[in-house]
Amino acid sequence: MIFNPLIVVPILFTVLINLIYGNYWKNNPPKEINKYYGYRTKTSMKTQERWDFSQKVGAQKMIKYSYYLSLSSFLGFLIKIEYVGLSISISVICIILWAFMLIYKTEMAIRRKFE
Repeated sequence: MIFNPLIVVPILFTVLINLIYGNYWKNNPPKEINKYYGYRTKTSMKTQERWDFSQKVGAQKMIKYSYYLSLSSFLGFLIKIEYVGLSISISVICIILWAFMLIYKTEMAIRRKFE
């Protein structure tokens, strides 16, 4: 199979969204609390100090976990899946796990620092 979503989807997601956006976010974090850009949770939006900390940590975690997500594309070389739907499903599960880890680890860092 030339187009294996289990290889292509994690790599595209990693490069196009996470590394580009993560690096942009790291270098240009939002200065003020807003609902449109940056790491936005109830915990991160409580105070300006929390906001600033969560932007820094969130960008770092996004970049870090993006590399792990790209490694998941190697599953496509190891697992031969005949059904494209199953391959896409596994890719989506990897992306959901990436998002969960990003949010969980960032929230834990905020709680450790401020509570």
